[in-house]
Amino acid sequence: ATYLGQTFEIKKELRQLQTGGPSGGAGSVRVVAVDNFQGEENKIILLSMVRSNLDNNIGFLKADNRICVALSRAKHGLYIVGNMDALALTSTTWGRIRDKLRQRGEIGDWLELRCQVHGNVNRIKEPRDFGQYPEGGCEMNCGEQLDCGHVCKSLCHQHKDAVAKGKVKCLQPCARH
Repeated sequence: ATYLGQTFEIKKELRQLQTGGPSGGAGSVRVVAVDNFQGEENKIILLSMVRSNLDNNIGFLKADNRICVALSRAKHGLYIVGNMDALALTSTTWGRIRDKLRQRGEIGDWLELRCQVHGNVNRIKEPRDFGQYPEGGCEMNCGEQLDCGHVCKSLCHQHKDAVAKGKVKCLQPCARH
């Protein structure tokens, strides 16, 4: 998040979700302020840029060095949540970023969940939408071959690494488990 106060609010929401959240839970999510994330990176970054107000005041979000830190820490995916138009009104850098995202069709009012195994796509618009898509959104069977020789019939939950290491228990009548 861009402000320390936002991190407190996000952590509070995550604590409430932990009991009813997906496997892996909200506890696997790390929440930090952008200024405390310098020099670090992660595979996927969800960046809260929520700074909407009637004055279109974006505060320190117009500082190019903070924009650089915020946008350069994701290895595979960066998702920005916020009012890009308000940011672009006050900052030419954010304006260029917004225009580039629009040109590439990478800006919208949804978050796209794509199964890495089957390619199924679901769009999330509201927090409640996450509950509609079990195990990340793919409703197909896993289909990976287990160490016992059976094919995994669990819902796809992208556990290829666990299957490869023999850590997924066969759910069929099986002599190996």
